Amino acid sequence: MLDPARHSLRHGDAEVLLTPTEFRMLAAITSRPGEVVRRQVVVAAAWPDGARVSENTVDSYIRRIRAKLKELDSPVTLRTVRGVGFTLR
Repeated sequence: MLDPARHSLRHGDAEVLLTPTEFRMLAAITSRPGEVVRRQVVVAAAWPDGARVSENTVDSYIRRIRAKLKELDSPVTLRTVRGVGFTLR
């Protein structure tokens, strides 16, 4: 569960804090359950000022979000759909 007031991610009693960018990325992905969210949509949500970011930067943030999901021992996984975007399972 995402907590917008605390910029955190919770599973059961466990909680991890997210950076503002991580939070915006994950919020964009979770806003469309069951769908593949295009990379461009995630980038636009994470950097709303129109900043240009490299694919490596996006991938780095995705790795950090995955690590935080794992830290929570969450059954949810963040999956990359190559050439398209991201989805939660």
